[in-house]
Amino acid sequence: MKAWQAYAVLFLIAIFWGLGFPLTKEGLLHLGPASFMFARFLVAFFILLILQPQKVFSMNRKEFSVGAGLGFFLAMGFVVQTIGLENTSSGKAGFITSLNILIVPIVSSFFFGRKIILKDALAIGIAVIGFFVLSMSSIDTSISRPDLWILACAFFFAFQIVGIEEWTKPLRPFQVNMSQVIVSTLICGAVAFFREESSLQMYVAASSPIILTAILSLAFPLLAQMHAQRAISSTSAALIMSLEAVFAVVFGWWIHLEVLSLRELMGCAIILLATILLLLPTRLLTRKLSSLG
Repeated sequence: MKAWQAYAVLFLIAIFWGLGFPLTKEGLLHLGPASFMFARFLVAFFILLILQPQKVFSMNRKEFSVGAGLGFFLAMGFVVQTIGLENTSSGKAGFITSLNILIVPIVSSFFFGRKIILKDALAIGIAVIGFFVLSMSSIDTSISRPDLWILACAFFFAFQIVGIEEWTKPLRPFQVNMSQVIVSTLICGAVAFFREESSLQMYVAASSPIILTAILSLAFPLLAQMHAQRAISSTSAALIMSLEAVFAVVFGWWIHLEVLSLRELMGCAIILLATILLLLPTRLLTRKLSSLG
């Protein structure tokens, strides 16, 4: 894959992830959060199985165990995100979810001893400010419960991202991703079975958002992202995919006529600024500050 093709693929992933927020809200009109995610993962599983069945059955024990751990974080992230989406806007959910990029250095430092440099610490501090500005319904009230669910999802996704970096390097990507999908399907299915009521009619009513999000937000990124990131730097890739939050706002406005308040837009802007600061190469930032001095 050439560099321009990789940029195009990652840009499409950001668009599809952003579109996934309002589509999920459509599905929640008919199904509970775990039931919707169970159906979504199940469809994604069959798509991957049809595309490359021979790789699924060649999975070894190490690939399955690593994928199972990652699948736990992936499933829990999507479930709590979907719970939060029931009572918050797509745009706000998208920007809070994007905090996972800022939580990653904290997880890497605490669990794997990787040092947090000053630039990253500053970005994390700015992001926390942005989260409070975005989530506070007024000066005198606390953060809303749906926003806390979305914040929990950002932590789960951060653990999943760090796990991929630390555990999957010697393993085959497709097999690990398939294991993630299998375990995520089982977890969401178990939660849905014991905690939610559903019927065939409810799944049929939600079939359009289920199929669309399974293809666009799960199957396509799983197949395309690993190949695209081999053609460009990880910093460039992460910066492009962080546009997911912007597209969540755009599609939330287009599909559900959601409009963020000026305060919420300010919070989004602060989080986006923190994300860009985190992703800037340290040498480039130092050079820019030196030139200003």
